[in-house]
Amino acid sequence: NNSVIYTSPNTIEVSYGEIFYDDVSCFGNETRLTDCQHRGQGVHNCFHSEDIILYCTNNDCDDGPANVRLVNGSSPLEGRLEIQHCGIWGTVCDDFWSRKNSEIVCKQLGHPFSLGHTGSNVFPEGRGIIWLDNVDCRGKEESITECSHSGWGIENCAHSEDVGIICSKEDVTAELRLVNGADQYEGRVEIKIRGEWGTVCDDNWDFDNANVVCKQLGFNGAITYLPRAQFGEGRDRIWLDNVNCDGSETDLLDCTYSLGTHDCVHNEDVGVRCQNPNCTKDDLEYEGSGSLSLPGSIKLRLAGSNKTDRGRVEVFAHCQWGTVCDDGWDFKAAKVACRQLGFQTALSAVTMATFGEGRNPIWLDNVDCQGDEASLLDCGLISVGNHDCDHNEDAGVICLNEEPDIKIRLVGGNATAGRVEMFYNNKWGTICDNGWDINDAKVVCRQLGYNDASNATKRAFFGEGTTQKIWFQDLECRGNEGSLFQCDHKGVGKHNCDHTMDAGVVCFNNSQCVVTGVAEGRTQDSSAGQVAAIVIALIAIAIIVLLIMLIILLALWNRKLQKRINMMAKSDLAASELTTSGTPGKYAQFSNELEEQGESSV
Repeated sequence: NNSVIYTSPNTIEVSYGEIFYDDVSCFGNETRLTDCQHRGQGVHNCFHSEDIILYCTNNDCDDGPANVRLVNGSSPLEGRLEIQHCGIWGTVCDDFWSRKNSEIVCKQLGHPFSLGHTGSNVFPEGRGIIWLDNVDCRGKEESITECSHSGWGIENCAHSEDVGIICSKEDVTAELRLVNGADQYEGRVEIKIRGEWGTVCDDNWDFDNANVVCKQLGFNGAITYLPRAQFGEGRDRIWLDNVNCDGSETDLLDCTYSLGTHDCVHNEDVGVRCQNPNCTKDDLEYEGSGSLSLPGSIKLRLAGSNKTDRGRVEVFAHCQWGTVCDDGWDFKAAKVACRQLGFQTALSAVTMATFGEGRNPIWLDNVDCQGDEASLLDCGLISVGNHDCDHNEDAGVICLNEEPDIKIRLVGGNATAGRVEMFYNNKWGTICDNGWDINDAKVVCRQLGYNDASNATKRAFFGEGTTQKIWFQDLECRGNEGSLFQCDHKGVGKHNCDHTMDAGVVCFNNSQCVVTGVAEGRTQDSSAGQVAAIVIALIAIAIIVLLIMLIILLALWNRKLQKRINMMAKSDLAASELTTSGTPGKYAQFSNELEEQGESSV
């Protein structure tokens, strides 16, 4: 045989029996495999899934143009791609396969045009060797073998990745349309191929893909794309999946994609919203390819409420009002929106479409404000129109024309320390200790007229509140605010706490470490209370130790007393013996011995 081509792992069938050789290394001039270096017969660390497969041929293997064919298609224009090398037919892996690759193959077969490529679920899987992988054509090659690839037989594929080709005798530019939109600028993307309309799956769909669709439809570009069948589900076949455009294409079929093969259902039909050419530049501006931004000043409005100070936040862009997604929406963003609307501040940031779901585009998502910006556009956000939200996530606000005059008091301690209670909306309420820290305590103490705070207490240190209300949770003060209301929070009255989590403070003035006084309930501040608790604990320990020592002494004394009582009884018995017999008995002798030792008297 003149030539040998190898591939591994086993792509033919599972082998059985002994594995003879491993780590074989030949120079190429050996006449027998056993002349090559190896680990020894039967010595290996392999499985049969690693068996080597050899393809031998008597033909010369050159790098010239190779024969290609399309197999298992319904016509000579389509099928699984196979290529012949060294006289052996094999398949081609679909890794990084593009329409340019398909066009080279179709031209090599005498068909001037290509409709694209498919996967093995359209045309059955091949068997045997996989000849090529990572094929990359530039479009001017005359043969697929002139394109770059990993090398003959070098691949990391399975036959489930065999590429299929669909060729055409005539140039085909796919016809596109938008369906079920509010106007001609938006809708579900549908494509007509071979006279049949179908939808496009949203797998891997992005802004560049949407741009190509809108430009092909005659618009300047896309504003956004909408996955998950937001313009309703189609009823025809799903033509395209895994579309990947770089944004420069003029036709959707110039992008890479899977044609007619997919793993989608119609609830994944993709839609787009294209630019309205009647809008002026002042309505919308673009920065670079696929990057959409708004001018420095935008219009805001509140919708979904019969009150002028609250509602769903809507932004005017590209001649159309749209909503804001509540991802990242917080009190700081609400303050910016309210000031931009002409109010002084915000009462609350509202989420989850509290003021109803909008029906127009979702313009903003992941708004990240510091709270002092002049416009929502000054906050951090992703490109306008780019989001992963539904209208059940529309954000809203409750605004205030002036900051409420709230009162603060300390309860359960003294004049400088206690549980923090706030008077709002004619009711006293406590503060939850979630997120409670020294910066929050500093704001409270200054609001009470003290210079600073020395401690921020938690877990109802000054006792549980008896009010029904818990006004704040997760306060985020910087420490320099003039009121708790100016700190970031989740909204007045919004919490998931109970009164076991009531927050407290310890305040002081200037050089004072502890300020004494009498307030409601207690007469000690938290520091003194902690010291008192430690002293009480030490006294209790001392008392317990003394009691234990007393018990031990009583036990010893009782033992000694019992011993003396026993000795007295023995003395009495000895005296009785002497009286009875006239001679001392053994107990009398024992008593005399005790007297001699000076231990017999009690």
